[in-house]
Amino acid sequence: MTDFKQFKILYTLIILLTTIGLVANPVSAQDSEPYSVGDPVGLTSDGKFQPISSNVSIYGAIQSAESCIYDAERDLIVVPSMGDRQNVQENDAWVSLINSDGSVHTPKWIGVQNSGQRSDLSPPLVLNDPLGSEIADGVLYFADRDGGTSQDDPSVAVIRRFDLETGAPLDNIRIEESPWINDITVAEDGTIYTTQTGDIGSGWKYCGGQFWKS
Repeated sequence: MTDFKQFKILYTLIILLTTIGLVANPVSAQDSEPYSVGDPVGLTSDGKFQPISSNVSIYGAIQSAESCIYDAERDLIVVPSMGDRQNVQENDAWVSLINSDGSVHTPKWIGVQNSGQRSDLSPPLVLNDPLGSEIADGVLYFADRDGGTSQDDPSVAVIRRFDLETGAPLDNIRIEESPWINDITVAEDGTIYTTQTGDIGSGWKYCGGQFWKS
């Protein structure tokens, strides 16, 4: 009987100490993954990347693209694909790098992660429905939007910006008064011009932190 009481006391102490340990050291939130871009077409073996053979060409990688822009530094064509639309899957777009002959250089340069992983990146990645594209002063621009996942979710135009060298996201520019924008261009002085086609066709000019509607 004494042995049973000692066992019960010991078991109670173990449960108490375990509980205190869990309270004192709660499970931490999942650490953010460092932002990364996709590799060119090739094979990774034993942690080493091998590019595709020069006598092999692959075509494809693009889905629902409405624009492309030439990157003179890389001698590649930058193509944003919308993927699934917002009312089907949020944050599903990606950016491919295409050779001048139309073959694929990098299937998913920006957006190699699936939509469920992108919010855990550092910095996070958001790319929903990119339409127009532009390159200026080492920055890659896309005419994108937030919202629009349902009839009750208003769509808001967003200018996404990325570092052209690394593919890392930069600060976004939201156009709260516009539900979407189609094309985008950047003047030599840094002024951003966008178009908004459709029933409410118009354009926007962004300069000095302010928008003007035209």
